[in-house]
Amino acid sequence: GFGPGGHYTSNSAPEPVDSDWSFISNGDGTWTVNQYIGDVNATEVSIPYSHSGGSVTQIIDGTGGNVSKIYIPDTVKTIGDAAFISSPLTSIVIPDSVTSIGEDSFRMCRYLTSVTLSKNLTTIPAGAFNLCDTLTSINIPSGVTEIGGFAFSYSPALTSLVLPDSVKTIGYSAFAGCTNLTSVNIPNGVLDIPAHAFSQTKISSIIIPDTVTTIGEFAFSGCTALTSIVIPDSVITIGESAFIGCTNLTSVTLSKNLTELALGLFQGDNKLNSIVIPTNITTIGKYTFGWCTALTSITIPNNVTTITYEAFYNDTNLTVSRPAARTTWTASYLGCKA
Repeated sequence: GFGPGGHYTSNSAPEPVDSDWSFISNGDGTWTVNQYIGDVNATEVSIPYSHSGGSVTQIIDGTGGNVSKIYIPDTVKTIGDAAFISSPLTSIVIPDSVTSIGEDSFRMCRYLTSVTLSKNLTTIPAGAFNLCDTLTSINIPSGVTEIGGFAFSYSPALTSLVLPDSVKTIGYSAFAGCTNLTSVNIPNGVLDIPAHAFSQTKISSIIIPDTVTTIGEFAFSGCTALTSIVIPDSVITIGESAFIGCTNLTSVTLSKNLTELALGLFQGDNKLNSIVIPTNITTIGKYTFGWCTALTSITIPNNVTTITYEAFYNDTNLTVSRPAARTTWTASYLGCKA
């Protein structure tokens, strides 16, 4: 650090230059960093910890020029929305003084490979690390309760992620398009797996805790490495196409408390070779099992009253056992072999 006013997490932080930055008064003697206005060719800079005798407590915009390494002092409490969006940062350490980072704060930081988060964060907000092309790993602190929508989505270098037990909320598309993410967990206490949450990831297995009650549409769509899934009895609804295009999925155990199998739920899962439909199911949607060409037999329970046309479309090897009274459910109507 430099002087009594603040410190940096690294001893290699260059001395801060006040004139490199523009500031906005917070009205209480503290200051917000508004913009980098220094040398555009500088690659390493330190955000000042004080200005005009007051502490620097917020960052609205920390980007500028070709700066790839920025040191944040431990006077900073808040990093604003989009504060470092699209910057050429290669690494960042967010000191433990920071209690909140804004939406899209590090979005499209294409060269960002290393992130250390403040242990006093409670939320990784929407879009915070969306489209970070080279981010391979990140440690989520144990106090975080919420992962926002698109928080890590489309960050293709991310290979594994451990969500701490404190996480109770996962946002829409939080990990969607992380095409090399092979390992991630859903903590106990999470109630909802939202739409597109894990779509197009490379997870081969995932445990859904028995706190989960809903799985959103397309939640695991295109998870081509996923081989099996057990949906606990706590789950009462699963959205459309939640497991569409899971082309290596061979084994599925469904919650016995489901009443509907939605449109396109297992569409195109061409290695799925057997499934037991729970007795509480009343409705099976269009293409629910469409293009499931490895299915050879399936039994429709007596409680099912509605099967939409072509629920088993192009299931060329499938024989469906159905209640004798359901004379309209012909093979051509269902889309199966017999």
